[in-house]
Amino acid sequence: AAILESNEHKRSIGFISQYGNLQGEIPLKGANILGLGKWNGNILCFYTEEKENTRYRDIHAVLVDGNTQTLLTDKVIYTNPGNHQLDLTVGNDAAGNFHFLLIRSTDFKAGFMHPLEWYSESIQRTTGLAELRLSDQFEPVVKQLSSVGIGGDFMGSFTDAKGQLTLLSFQKDQLIAERFSSEGQLQQTLTTPLDY
Repeated sequence: AAILESNEHKRSIGFISQYGNLQGEIPLKGANILGLGKWNGNILCFYTEEKENTRYRDIHAVLVDGNTQTLLTDKVIYTNPGNHQLDLTVGNDAAGNFHFLLIRSTDFKAGFMHPLEWYSESIQRTTGLAELRLSDQFEPVVKQLSSVGIGGDFMGSFTDAKGQLTLLSFQKDQLIAERFSSEGQLQQTLTTPLDY
């Protein structure tokens, strides 16, 4: 499966053969596709109805049966509780298996964000962190993460095959690496000085 964007307004999940031919597609209502993953033998896609670089309000999850190429469900799994921009990262492991959606709150106020503003302090500064996981019944389970990186600049994240999150942040001249268990519990913190 792949995300297809054929014009400014049309988004879909496409099914591509091993020869590169489009076998079918499922249209999506969203203006901004956040990513794909594999979940319980199905295809999972996240999107927002708002365009990229604007404040996201509702985060949708779409579940598709990859064998029959049919839509199973499309539902809102998270609503932005404030008027700040969210930074969302699909936490897939290296094999594409979905483990969580990382929801990072920022200092950036609602409204359009010029692409160059992405590198501004207000969008990189983390004001809150949460992991959204899906129950076996496809219900969202949100857990707030207690991170020493809150208040610092977000640098990146990584997800392993066990569903553990490694988070990189920069704060007070320190590069901070934190590892969280698949239950969202902080397991380890490493820091090193960095002139940034």
